[in-house]
Amino acid sequence: MDYLDLGPYPHARGTVRLPGSKSISNRVLLLAALAEGETTISNLLDSDDTRVMLDALAKLGVKYTRDGDRCVVQGTRGAFTADRLVIAAGAWSGRLVKRIGIRLPMLSGKGYSMILPPPPIMPKQPIMILDRKVAITPRADSVRIAGTMELVDLDESVTQSRVRSIFQGAASVMDLPAEPEVREVWRGLRPCTPDGLPAIGPTTSRGNVYLATGHQMLGVLTATGTGRLLAELMTGETPFMDPAPFRPDRFS
Repeated sequence: MDYLDLGPYPHARGTVRLPGSKSISNRVLLLAALAEGETTISNLLDSDDTRVMLDALAKLGVKYTRDGDRCVVQGTRGAFTADRLVIAAGAWSGRLVKRIGIRLPMLSGKGYSMILPPPPIMPKQPIMILDRKVAITPRADSVRIAGTMELVDLDESVTQSRVRSIFQGAASVMDLPAEPEVREVWRGLRPCTPDGLPAIGPTTSRGNVYLATGHQMLGVLTATGTGRLLAELMTGETPFMDPAPFRPDRFS
């Protein structure tokens, strides 16, 4: 770690630089993942009246049923049958698995972000304002300000006081106009479990249904490790780490 020049941020008391820190656009990541899928899915995700995942899937004609010990997913291209099913539906996972008799207590940690035009002094790398819990991320032609954690139950409404709070947090160290040109206000739901740990692995009541959810704010960061652990559990390989803390049935 080394310290940055405070010149561009005269209101900051001190800065610490973490070499190698990176950022990623979740939309770019999502669109890349959907590139080979149905284009209608991306349209649904951007539609205000279909933001709840279960409603979006229902409108696509997707249904989940069982055929003995096998899982059957009825989609727009017919029925798909599998011996095992992975549910990784983020904040909607608890409501989804409840439909098949699995208990997974979960709340949504709602976070906000806003997109602004480039400020007079554009950050050269992502910045975390620790005392305000606000992250600032430079982008190609804009800057993204994000933060806050509001525990809700799949409530996607926008609380304006939260939006103002993250802007004020950024303005405490950056030169931002009092009345900014806000290009976009965004909110997203993070899947939160009671103990703060994700649920990864098979369910007790339905052994061929596996969960991979509850990662809170670390979904992208922990995705590769989750995928590896889940694959090893599903194929009978020796897990590279102890899966016990992440057992989905620990809430039963």
